[in-house]
Amino acid sequence: MEIIIAVTAGLFSLLGAFAGAALARRTEYEKWLRENRSEVFAHFLELLFEAQKNATDAMYDNSMEQLAQDIKVTEAYRPALDYARVVCLYLPKEKRKEFRGLAQEFWALHSTRGLGDSRHLKMPEKLEAIQNIFEECL
Repeated sequence: MEIIIAVTAGLFSLLGAFAGAALARRTEYEKWLRENRSEVFAHFLELLFEAQKNATDAMYDNSMEQLAQDIKVTEAYRPALDYARVVCLYLPKEKRKEFRGLAQEFWALHSTRGLGDSRHLKMPEKLEAIQNIFEECL
């Protein structure tokens, strides 16, 4: 009887150790993922703000022709749009398409001259939608 109790206690101890290790590993993974997501999302927002600034400067640079301005706007957004693919790796699958669409719409708002200055009023709502996706994932 004492042997059965000792063996049972030993098995429960091992089971507890394995469960604790698995839980600790999962917790560490979630922490790592949250930290990496934060870094990736922050870097994307930095690229987007830089692109917006550079594109706005190009749009109002009267020393360039319209075609050159359009090229500069596209070039300004290229790093952010390229990095959006990295961001998608950290987003849930159901949010990736929405995020890509918002990033493209943000760029399109800046490059659509027909909207005039009203495009600058629509950009904050696109940025807010991107921010909300990021916040849901953190």
